[in-house]
Amino acid sequence: MGEEIAITFQTLYDLLMREKQREELLELEPSFFQDVVQYLQEKVKVWEKVKQDNDLFSIGESEKIESEIKSIRKVLRDLYERREKKIIEFALNRSRVGQVMGAAHLLDEEKHFFNAMVDVLDRYRRGTLMRLLRMEMPNVEEHKIVVELSARKIDGETQI
Repeated sequence: MGEEIAITFQTLYDLLMREKQREELLELEPSFFQDVVQYLQEKVKVWEKVKQDNDLFSIGESEKIESEIKSIRKVLRDLYERREKKIIEFALNRSRVGQVMGAAHLLDEEKHFFNAMVDVLDRYRRGTLMRLLRMEMPNVEEHKIVVELSARKIDGETQI
């Protein structure tokens, strides 16, 4: 991308709209996730500070900032899910035909997800389809995947 863009609600919304319009992944700064986390942390700090004040102005401002934080999280969720869907499609194409188009702009975290998806799809393709074509019973090589889950409260709901 070249130039660094400050994260705001408007920039996140614009990124989401551009991501929806394209088949390939939108190019994001390598520090995108870090920048988003920092932006959200700053917003929450402002909200918590304003929430502590008890005057009428602060109550209205607190509600406004809380609404902004919810909107930011919704846009982030939509942006993530849009990119996630594209990455899954890229992995499926890679597993089926051995090449991938449009995935040039994967972030590092997304590359790990893409590679894991390709691995799973390839194992099941080899263990099921390829064996069936050779008139053999399916036998998929199992890999244990360890996933660490932690519970957090987001928007008043416990999220895992």
